[in-house]
Amino acid sequence: MDNKNMYGGYTVTSSVRLSVFQTLENVKVQVRYTDFGSVPAQSKTGNKIIDPIFGELCLIIAEIALIDPTVTVKINGTDIDIWIVKEVYRSLTHEHLQLVYDNFNEVTHKIYNKKAYLRTALYNAAFEIDSHFTNLVRQDFPNSLL
Repeated sequence: MDNKNMYGGYTVTSSVRLSVFQTLENVKVQVRYTDFGSVPAQSKTGNKIIDPIFGELCLIIAEIALIDPTVTVKINGTDIDIWIVKEVYRSLTHEHLQLVYDNFNEVTHKIYNKKAYLRTALYNAAFEIDSHFTNLVRQDFPNSLL
């Protein structure tokens, strides 16, 4: 078994690992991952700290990109063909992930299946981003003609 490892009964070659790593890096570029960082006030080095949830969101997007195209995936409890989910996830931007992050931080109840929750939140963010910002403007300016 030269240059191969066993994971859960599946043989994973170094080229597959490279593909996963490259897909994750492509996702990070797609969503401008490094822009999520904030410089902590006490930092003397000026290094940015990125909340780990952004890494998890990128991993979920990369995982969807690599799933077999013949399967379905559950989104909000409904089986959806993976090709649809892949197309929606390809449209996600920095702003979509920021929306998911902000909404996640507002949740006050226990989330039992965080991965499924975040997978659904990412999917829904693609459809909700415009209405989210319209709603925020209407809250601030209730008499506007949006």
